[in-house]
Amino acid sequence: MREEAIKLAELGIRVIPIKPGQKYPPMPQWQDKASNDIQVVNDWWTGQYSGYGIGIATGQTKHGRIFVLDVDDREEYKGSDTLHDLQEKYGQLPETVTAIMRYIRFNRNKWYKWSKWCSWN
Repeated sequence: MREEAIKLAELGIRVIPIKPGQKYPPMPQWQDKASNDIQVVNDWWTGQYSGYGIGIATGQTKHGRIFVLDVDDREEYKGSDTLHDLQEKYGQLPETVTAIMRYIRFNRNKWYKWSKWCSWN
């Protein structure tokens, strides 16, 4: 994980360790502690947080602003069905990098760069 975290940090994306098998950082105020400092990231994944997953702090990077669409499929509802219905109504989302996690349930994180097609209206 260390190498992947460093690659993200080199892209200007602030990363944070994530507890194994969970979706949460191990520290309070993680939004302020997320870092793209290569030394900090290296120290985390070679020290106290070795074996932890990688979380990202969305927002501004050196290449622009990013956001992540989290699509969870759970027993009580399927986010992929909701996403399908929304795309049928409003149009398809552009192709993008998608991270797939299979630990507690099926989960997809679709990464997007903020652009003119993003609108809240």
